[in-house]
Amino acid sequence: MRILDRYIFKELLPPFAMGVAMFTAIFMGAALLPELAKLAIKGGGSLEVLWIFLLSIPSVIVVTFPMAMLLSTLLGMGRLSSDSELVAALASGISLRRMAVPVLALATVVAVFDFAFQETVVPSCYREVRDLKLGIRARADAAVEHNILFWVPDPAQGPARLIVGVERIRVRAGQGPGTGDQGTLLGVKVVYLDKKGVPEGIAYAEEATYEGEGGSKSGMWRLNRVRYYVLPGGKEGAPQTGEKRAAIEPLHLDEIVLDLGRDPGNVARDEVKAQEMPVGELRQAIRNRMAVGIPASEYEVNLHQRFSVPFAAVVFALIGVPLGLRRQRTGSSLGLGLSVLIIFVYYIVWHYLGTLGKGGAMDPFLAAWIPNIAAAAIGGVLLYRAPN
Repeated sequence: MRILDRYIFKELLPPFAMGVAMFTAIFMGAALLPELAKLAIKGGGSLEVLWIFLLSIPSVIVVTFPMAMLLSTLLGMGRLSSDSELVAALASGISLRRMAVPVLALATVVAVFDFAFQETVVPSCYREVRDLKLGIRARADAAVEHNILFWVPDPAQGPARLIVGVERIRVRAGQGPGTGDQGTLLGVKVVYLDKKGVPEGIAYAEEATYEGEGGSKSGMWRLNRVRYYVLPGGKEGAPQTGEKRAAIEPLHLDEIVLDLGRDPGNVARDEVKAQEMPVGELRQAIRNRMAVGIPASEYEVNLHQRFSVPFAAVVFALIGVPLGLRRQRTGSSLGLGLSVLIIFVYYIVWHYLGTLGKGGAMDPFLAAWIPNIAAAAIGGVLLYRAPN
């Protein structure tokens, strides 16, 4: 049986490599090239744009590995069927389920490698791409949609005393000392916490300007035209909600000066998205958000997708084996078309449920795993009903 396993492996590897290259090229061309063109228009250098392109490949490969596994299974198993090697195997007493073992074994290896790859390589590539894009946009004096959220610790090394949310940030690059520290925060929300971590006040400002001068590393920011809400019961328990909360009248202040502990460049780099964190950091970020009552659905969905996306390689192999072996004397074009159709349907459902989960309309675990569960059930039925 080891000879059979090695033979099937050899049939699967060439179409798998072709699938990775083909699907990666499609995704890069459809999703990334338009964005690179925009960065070039904003003043990005040729080497910068090329480096962003290369660093973006790992994040795409993570998604295309399961796709390539489906294509290789359909083409590899289809060739065994079309050349009547399936008939010879069945005549020798080798069942279809036994022939699926090396396929599923290879899919498991692909899934494990895919998970390890996205855990070790992808986060650092995401961070490097983010910094490169930030530099290009800073030179263009463009406001970047960041939606940054960060905690400001107590000066005495105690718990967080401020939670700061920023909708956009404009970092201006210039010449001369201190000009790299110019910047404006747009759509600023500051939650004041007491010593127990309970919110006691919220400040809203349309913009905040940086107060550091001459290369100062100070984190002082001036919030302009501030609306400050004092939360009733903030020092005694959770803030009031509902009608009582709606009755709170804001204090209108011309300005508030706060030490956020960050200059504009560091604030911009505080936008650590879920994709930039390994699993351990992602879990800690979820705990931090939940501890202060901030929704963490997007992070939870991303955490579960770290496992569900690689596992899709096993699911696709489970579907591909019976479908590939059912086809008699058909060309590889049918296998390619069938794989594209299955992938298209799968990722529409995956994206739709992921959006529901990130928006809090669906349990994050179910949003990430329902596509795999449904596809695995279909593959199991097809394999069970296949001739043996």
